[in-house]
Amino acid sequence: MSSTCKRRSIAALGVAIVVSLSLGCGDSTAPRGGGGPSFNHVYIVVEENTDYTSVIGSSSMPYLNGLAQQYGLATNYYADTHPSIGNYFMLATGQIITNNDGYSTVVTVDNIVRGAMRSGHLGYWIDRAAAGRGMTSLAVALVCDHAFGPVGLHRLQADIRPENGPSQRLVARLGFTQEGLLRRYLDIDGDWRDHLTFALLAEDAPAGVLNRWRERIPR
Repeated sequence: MSSTCKRRSIAALGVAIVVSLSLGCGDSTAPRGGGGPSFNHVYIVVEENTDYTSVIGSSSMPYLNGLAQQYGLATNYYADTHPSIGNYFMLATGQIITNNDGYSTVVTVDNIVRGAMRSGHLGYWIDRAAAGRGMTSLAVALVCDHAFGPVGLHRLQADIRPENGPSQRLVARLGFTQEGLLRRYLDIDGDWRDHLTFALLAEDAPAGVLNRWRERIPR
């Protein structure tokens, strides 16, 4: 942490809720190497701008105290940057993507299928006022790497309307391949709309999608 950065606790509290979710990929595993058990998914609940002692041990916070007692409590976590949005990116991605509180990109992966397919559908959108700055393509790249890495997917599909040129260019820069036309695919604005379907496979970006973003993003 830079000496010029104010060292402040992010919430002064991190309650780590460790749960085992099967989601078609198995339950928790036995302890390895003498450590604690490992799990497929970890959820972290962060209570921001709240003093530690006003949460842990407080009778007014029975639910959070119950989580801390049943699962786990992470302490002595300090912020890397200010304002808080950069710290949330650090928790989720290991990188401070932005410190702009106006960051408004949303990326989702839904319709996830496990088993032999291991695929998901990619969706994303951004506030028009924040478009054109590379934030959406960066967010998509990070989500793709997460989907291909920790989540264990093999294929991501993005379905884009033919008239949406910017979105098509975005996925093309990240290495997606156009695979076909989905006729009258979604009911939007009172009519069935055609969509072009694009896909990215894990082996299409062996060095990572973020690395491809770094190479191809307009400077």
